[in-house]
Amino acid sequence: MDRVQQALATSAVDLFITKGYAATSVDDVAQHAGVSRRTFFRYFATKEDALLRPILADIASFSSVLEKRPASESVAESLRAIALETTRPDDPHLPVVMRLYRAIRYAPELRGVIGVFLDNYRDAIAEWAAPRLDSNVGSFRVQLFAAAAVAARESSLKVWVESDGARPLDELLDEAYKRLFAPEYWQVYTPALDRPRIEAEAAAG
Repeated sequence: MDRVQQALATSAVDLFITKGYAATSVDDVAQHAGVSRRTFFRYFATKEDALLRPILADIASFSSVLEKRPASESVAESLRAIALETTRPDDPHLPVVMRLYRAIRYAPELRGVIGVFLDNYRDAIAEWAAPRLDSNVGSFRVQLFAAAAVAARESSLKVWVESDGARPLDELLDEAYKRLFAPEYWQVYTPALDRPRIEAEAAAG
């Protein structure tokens, strides 16, 4: 996003928190960002779009980062590594994430936005994980893994926001992935990784 688009998105989040989603107009967002109503509509179709577009952009960026992980890593190791790299306490993006989730939490009208985020996030993980789990996107194994990954991230974000950052997000995600994605659990469901053991047991009779 360029500077103006970022300013509009940030203003929308700030106003949704302070005034409420229903009470915030497009004119309010534009004025808060120091631009005209016409400029707002050059970037966003609606005030909800000002919140949703940055989320989808983050997911696209997340997908790109996933594809760059070494093939030698397990899917769980890759997700954990990315989580720790992108949620360091000194990351300047984290205050924006905090504001964003507070805006959604305090505006029931925006619950559909979090649903879109979770669906897209889950789909991105499933598409990336499928070949690494030696399966197809629609398989139970892949869908279970993607859903578990989304649940771990969402639960960590919720605790982090509700604690006002007292519990660092990187530590919460680290614990979530360690507990949820114990390597021995996922190896049982990964033929590519588990095949040597199966063949050895079969040869042993």
